[in-house]
Amino acid sequence: EDNFVHCEQCDYAANVEAGQFVRSEARFGEPAPLEKTHTPDCHTIAQLCEYLGISAEQTLKLVMYTFDLNTPDEKVVMALVRGDL
Repeated sequence: EDNFVHCEQCDYAANVEAGQFVRSEARFGEPAPLEKTHTPDCHTIAQLCEYLGISAEQTLKLVMYTFDLNTPDEKVVMALVRGDL
């Protein structure tokens, strides 16, 4: 029995073993100076993009994972992921 993946946005479908991820190239202009920005009620990348008038590929998400390597302490890994991925 085969397992399949399917993208509801573009109708791509493939067997899990044959499926491929194609990342679009990010298009950035000159970086703006860093500044603190109040983002009330922006709990998702989509809400943030709408509020700031930017695209998701111009954002980053911080994702945190915890795992146990059979040690007494829990380990934490943080990864920055482009907002549209």
